[in-house]
Amino acid sequence: MDTILQAFLSWQFLFFCLAIGAVVFVIRQVVEYWMENGWPLKQWAAAHKDAKLWRGLILPILPILLGQAGALLAKGYPYPEGFSSTSGRVVFGLVAGFTSGLIVRLFRSFLSDKISEFKNNIQYRLTNTVPPAPPPPPPEVSQINNVVQINNVPADLPKRGQP
Repeated sequence: MDTILQAFLSWQFLFFCLAIGAVVFVIRQVVEYWMENGWPLKQWAAAHKDAKLWRGLILPILPILLGQAGALLAKGYPYPEGFSSTSGRVVFGLVAGFTSGLIVRLFRSFLSDKISEFKNNIQYRLTNTVPPAPPPPPPEVSQINNVVQINNVPADLPKRGQP
């Protein structure tokens, strides 16, 4: 596998992408809540929440900027081999920020599949339990060779198997 591709599929890269996605999620939730409820100019904020400035410019660029800033600030982060210099960390942060949305979606999908698989497995185990073991066979009884004679049988009884 190519060294660069291996570096961008490492656990360090995936973890960095998930961290950027988490920070973007928090910032988005706070800003959108603030725009709806706490903004001093509520009418202006409600009208501009779906504006191109927020949805079309700030939200797409925010992960890239956070990735770059995080890579510059986190000097002690265990970057993959070849990304220990400042320029390497900046490139690592830019690419991580650019792909963080995709990585977060893939992680959510993977996690959702694992949870539903676990849930189905538990449901299957609860509904399809192993039946209990059959009871032991009855003890053997010795045969009685004596035939009992019945003399008081009424004659008007139907024959066996007839109504």
